[in-house]
Amino acid sequence: MKNRLIQTFIAILCTLPFFNKIHAQAKIICGTHDLEELDKRQTENMEFLARNPLQQRAPIYIPIAIHLVGDNNGAGRVSEYKVIEQMNQLYKDYVKMGAIFYLRDSTFYYVNSTRIYNTPETSVSVDSMNRLKKGNCINVLYLKLRRLLVHLV
Repeated sequence: MKNRLIQTFIAILCTLPFFNKIHAQAKIICGTHDLEELDKRQTENMEFLARNPLQQRAPIYIPIAIHLVGDNNGAGRVSEYKVIEQMNQLYKDYVKMGAIFYLRDSTFYYVNSTRIYNTPETSVSVDSMNRLKKGNCINVLYLKLRRLLVHLV
């Protein structure tokens, strides 16, 4: 199966130069545009926009699941106050673009796991963090030393 796949791949690579020659024979003339026509279309577009101003679209609401990770006893978590401050800054930064971030389920998710807290980079911790993910939102995990891991779901 693997040999057949390699043979097919090589056969495709060998035929590519022939397609290039066929394509190269086709005469493609670079088009020129009638400047008067372009000017007319631009004027029409500007008049249309003057008659029909762009409507501000409705804001897009983006849920965020905040996971506050501590050790097995719950110690070492970043404070909720700090997270709320960061959420407020996120709001200020993106509200003009129509994006409003909010806490999913209006709550924080508390995680007590020394393994995730101390060694989030290990495969076991990554698997554990993946199981924490909430659906249809941005998942943010706050860990030791205020490291921030963001998981998009």
